[in-house]
Amino acid sequence: MNSFLQAHGCRLVALFAFLTAGLSAQVTFTVHTTARYSIYGYTAGQNVTFSFVLSDELPNQAPSSFIAWQNFWAESDAAQNPLWATVSGTGLTGNFLAASASNGSPSSITMIKSESGPDDLHFLATNPDLVGSMGLSLPDGTPLRSITASFENVTDFTYPGVFTNPADYFAAYVGTYTPEAPYSMLVVVPVGTLDGGGTSLFNVDEVVISMGGPSIPEPTTFALLFGCSALLGAVVIRRRRAV
Repeated sequence: MNSFLQAHGCRLVALFAFLTAGLSAQVTFTVHTTARYSIYGYTAGQNVTFSFVLSDELPNQAPSSFIAWQNFWAESDAAQNPLWATVSGTGLTGNFLAASASNGSPSSITMIKSESGPDDLHFLATNPDLVGSMGLSLPDGTPLRSITASFENVTDFTYPGVFTNPADYFAAYVGTYTPEAPYSMLVVVPVGTLDGGGTSLFNVDEVVISMGGPSIPEPTTFALLFGCSALLGAVVIRRRRAV
């Protein structure tokens, strides 16, 4: 019995390990900020944290560009693959709407650039329609249209000049960074408001790039994992009955 389990159980364990090895961990940007004003349910001086979780896989899609001084990943419309798996923050309610052709939800942009100066990092998650919501609401219940963030002088990024999956790229930059003040800021914009008015600003104190847990398996992968476990259990039961 023991020899049988060693021979066949190890093969199943190896299969399980092979399947789970393909489950990638998600990259999360945790942005610690301080509110500048008392507005939309926030209080001046309040510590507010925002979280941006990258999608595991993002194909090279227009208008993304990768040159000697800039890495630019973009999700320009609802028909493209979403850049952000989720966006959340202190006091925000609801669920972030990843873009899809059916719901016309937010487009997203992230960019790393270096133009004769420090390496900066820029985020944008927005619904381009002024009357549309990201699926999130501010603490006072006001629907949210966009979140933008600019981080000045973060770190020395590399610019390979070719497309790299953003989750893979940023996995090499796991750590805590203190962007240059006072030029680093995060802005939330309510629905129906132009970017220049009615916004709430936050000073960025630090940005933490981290790797999360394994992503939820695709249905086919999950079925294989379940089948692997069920097969091992069935084999054990059959061997016990035969003894």
